Amino acid sequence: MIPPKKIKRGDTIGLITPASAVSEENFQKAVTNVESLGFKTFYYPSVMDRAGYLAGSDLMRKQELEKMFENKNVDAILCVRGGYGTMRLLSAIDYNIIKRNPKIFAGYSDITALLNAIYRFTGLFCFHSPMAVSDFSEYTKKCFIDLLCFSQNNYLISAAQLSENFAFPQPLCVNGGKAQGRLVGGNLSLIVSLLGTPYEPEFENNILFLEDVGEEPYRIDRMMTQLFLSGKIQKTAAVILGVFENCNSKENNSPSFQEMVLPFFETYRKPVVINFSFGHTTNNCTLPIGALAEIDANNLQLKILEFVVKN
Repeated sequence: MIPPKKIKRGDTIGLITPASAVSEENFQKAVTNVESLGFKTFYYPSVMDRAGYLAGSDLMRKQELEKMFENKNVDAILCVRGGYGTMRLLSAIDYNIIKRNPKIFAGYSDITALLNAIYRFTGLFCFHSPMAVSDFSEYTKKCFIDLLCFSQNNYLISAAQLSENFAFPQPLCVNGGKAQGRLVGGNLSLIVSLLGTPYEPEFENNILFLEDVGEEPYRIDRMMTQLFLSGKIQKTAAVILGVFENCNSKENNSPSFQEMVLPFFETYRKPVVINFSFGHTTNNCTLPIGALAEIDANNLQLKILEFVVKN
């Protein structure tokens, strides 16, 4: 396992768009967000490229990623946004470039494919974190800074407390108990799309975390069914489901997301938590992919058991 070097305020964060294109307005928001956290920003002109629904050609986006890892003046890499497109890059990336130049790489949503592939092929801890364009609540900001800027183990992540300021579902323990394993996962749609490829995560004895956004319950049902039919979830040590934002159907006869997903775990005798504070939601904790962790389902807490960045 390779923990990347920690960052500090004043360091430079490279901004890339490895999936969908970003508007000028949202890109300026991304720059402002990162600089308001105390970091400098760097980006190549290609960050604003557009090719249909992609942020430039596959070759350009691959090169942008590799150049950012090779750039000695860039201390960490944060994706501006997700959308679609990272899976198209997986077979073309030179993972040796990344392994020779380890640094923090972070993002979520469609970036799931890159996070899990980079970890699998290099051993580099990657970070399922807010994007540069995300809204950083105090909860989101604290976890992001704590994990990327400070070398510590036994870091405790608790589910966000209910707040009058933000509407988000109540975190819930489905199956109690504790379990340890390495963190793998991310966006449900991407994880299912990686099944059967060389880039699928290692599920056995690991803690699988999943989230998604804007999917009808029947579509999530189909993807969860595929994960169970493939035998992947049964091999895991525990499952943590995040906030599945806008995943309740508007049709009266459709079950809610929660009503649909709970029966999947009736015979799964391991810890399960749903509505934990990550995903396409205001309170989005940072999760280090590849790190050894322990889930305490009864207390809705996740403890990171090893150093995920180094001095």
